[in-house]
Amino acid sequence: MQEINLRLDKISENRLNLGIGNVQDKGEPSVPIIRNGRRSAKVEKIDIVGIEDDVKIISTMLTGGDAGRCVVSIVGMGGLGKTTLANKVLNDIKRHFQCYAWVSVSQEFTVSDLLYDLIKCVKTLSSDDIVKLKTMNEEELRWELFNCLEGKHYFIVIDDIWSTEAWDCIQASFPAENKGSRIMITTRNRDVAKYADPTSNPYELRLLKDEECWELLRKKAFRRVVNHVHLEELEKVGKDIAKGCNGLPLAAVVLGGLLSSKDQSIHEWRKVLKAIDWHIKEGQEKILPILALSYNDLPYYLKMCFLSFAAFPEDSSISATELIRMWVAEGFVQERGDETLEEVAEDHLLELIHRSLIQVAQRRFNGRVKECRIHDLLRDLAIKTAKENQFLNVYSGNVDSASPTTTRRLSITRVPLMSVDVNC
Repeated sequence: MQEINLRLDKISENRLNLGIGNVQDKGEPSVPIIRNGRRSAKVEKIDIVGIEDDVKIISTMLTGGDAGRCVVSIVGMGGLGKTTLANKVLNDIKRHFQCYAWVSVSQEFTVSDLLYDLIKCVKTLSSDDIVKLKTMNEEELRWELFNCLEGKHYFIVIDDIWSTEAWDCIQASFPAENKGSRIMITTRNRDVAKYADPTSNPYELRLLKDEECWELLRKKAFRRVVNHVHLEELEKVGKDIAKGCNGLPLAAVVLGGLLSSKDQSIHEWRKVLKAIDWHIKEGQEKILPILALSYNDLPYYLKMCFLSFAAFPEDSSISATELIRMWVAEGFVQERGDETLEEVAEDHLLELIHRSLIQVAQRRFNGRVKECRIHDLLRDLAIKTAKENQFLNVYSGNVDSASPTTTRRLSITRVPLMSVDVNC
């Protein structure tokens, strides 16, 4: 009995750490306007701030020059907006190419999966084709990809590539014909960029200026109509908050999402300003406290939903339908009025999206979310927090005998390469 009581005390402690209230306390959404937004479900477009000139420069690099195949690299730290920039460039210039595709590479990958997913991008596969590809070895897959691209004027975007090994796995499969084909990669590692094409200089993405961070933050924070008698003072506090973003767009967007969920009051905004640590370390650590601040502000019913994203592979596109069913099955969703649990869960997903903690990967024809994804830095936060609260442990491989046994959930995954936005 004493052991049971100790376990119950531990469960209660973990519940408080997660911010979970009593079951009868249903909680209220922090952004009430989202409830009615599900029916129209028109998710707003990502705001582009401070990279307009970058888009023009890179677009010119990709559409100009000689007819030989070339590689253009975008380099920058996590949260700097490399993927957003690459996506904008792709949308602007894809009409110039016969074939284009977008792929995202995880830190962990298998060569066969990487080649297989690239082939899926550039070729429409029948069920027989899929069976045949599954039986091919790496060398056969390389030749298959080469044959799919041969003779085509192609444009391929390889997003978030981490290692030279990943490039070596695929580079020989890209025909170097005089067709004007282009490859664009994004990476945090300048050495990877130089390795992919030693003859070209990587395009290093700059930090945003304070005023650009404020513009991005303001667009998120003031989604609703602003009618505030102290608007000038509110903007002054907002600009101070923007300075704490250290030039990182992801920080500005997440903080803007946090502020949009609060009352437009000086008191609330000053609380956020006070919570920002102005003496955080250089590198990745400068953004993690801001992301944690937004997580800590979540109501209890959203904390569990957010932490569940730790179970999915890095850079993966997640089915909204499957996610909603999982939340309902796990008991993360409570009854609310005459709505179904699935409808309430969909509102939870939209709330995380409006807070900029989750991104829309694909929409349905009616504008509702079909697939979503999580930024890798936010996923790192989810993994770290889930482990600390014994909510979930994530393993990329086998679980050894030394693995903790007190965690209720385990995610054991081999991370594949995922692909989106394909048109060939």
